[in-house]
Amino acid sequence: MNLLAFSGLFIAIVSVILFFIMLVYGKTTLHKLWVVLNFFVVLWGLGLFIIATTSNLEAASVWWKLASASGGLLAPLLYNIVCLFTETKSKKLLTLFYLQIFVFVILDYSNLATYKLRYIFCNAPH
Repeated sequence: MNLLAFSGLFIAIVSVILFFIMLVYGKTTLHKLWVVLNFFVVLWGLGLFIIATTSNLEAASVWWKLASASGGLLAPLLYNIVCLFTETKSKKLLTLFYLQIFVFVILDYSNLATYKLRYIFCNAPH
């Protein structure tokens, strides 16, 4: 297992634990948003793990797109959490951030952002 696979697996495991803790004990909107954030961190970490361990380029491509989409959502979600925590009202900026990631996801899934994958890890066939 290489470092990317290990770090992705570690991120996914820790975030699953945090996901369930917040799901069980979270009561406020802030907690619920944190659950959503942890869900996307789990997808991102799991995607990194599968990308680094699979020898199937088709599967790697699917997981790459899922990981990049969920990883891209982390910044707007975290900004939304900070706005809730600090009671800051910035609806226009938050909308802009979510719109930006929506455009990014569309570009990613239309193969305009990633069009050619290749193996870079030693244990994968060339």
